[in-house]
Amino acid sequence: MMKRQKNFNPSFKYVDSEPVSGNYYPVTNRAFIKDDKRQLTVLTDRAEGATVLDGGLEIMLHRRCFADDHWGVEEALDEPGYGSGLVARGTHYVLLGETKTAAAIHRPLAVDIFHSPQLTFAPVKNASDYARRYRMKFSALRRSLPPFVHLMTLERWHRRSLLLRLEHIFQNQEDFDNSKPMSVVLDVS
Repeated sequence: MMKRQKNFNPSFKYVDSEPVSGNYYPVTNRAFIKDDKRQLTVLTDRAEGATVLDGGLEIMLHRRCFADDHWGVEEALDEPGYGSGLVARGTHYVLLGETKTAAAIHRPLAVDIFHSPQLTFAPVKNASDYARRYRMKFSALRRSLPPFVHLMTLERWHRRSLLLRLEHIFQNQEDFDNSKPMSVVLDVS
């Protein structure tokens, strides 16, 4: 997570000429505000924008500008949709809890949301027929990955090579129990 601070930029001297847009940031899957005791976390299922207000968090679902903002495209940012207007859909998971334990809840939940089951259909009459025709389980692992190590990518590159990317879902010092370094031994045999 990138730490953002209201009316501040670490790269240059912040000038408060655009107090609203100057404090909007991209949200890829979560944003939160916290103090010493409590943390409010919002998990999203798509990219959105967010800003911090005094004591609050604002999430921008959809942006419409009826006039040109003079930033290069020379037209208004207006997507009216077809017929009765544009519908913005999305899911938000709102979590409120103790600051010290918030990451232990929102980190695994974000992985679960991103990897939620997909509804699929097949031309079969029952589950046993499906199990005979299709592979129901697969694992290339001899044992499970350590807790909180997430398999991000397993992609075939060439005939005899794969791209494997693993990530530790907790940041350094984010959670007392779960931010500890973990080792994974890779053995190709």
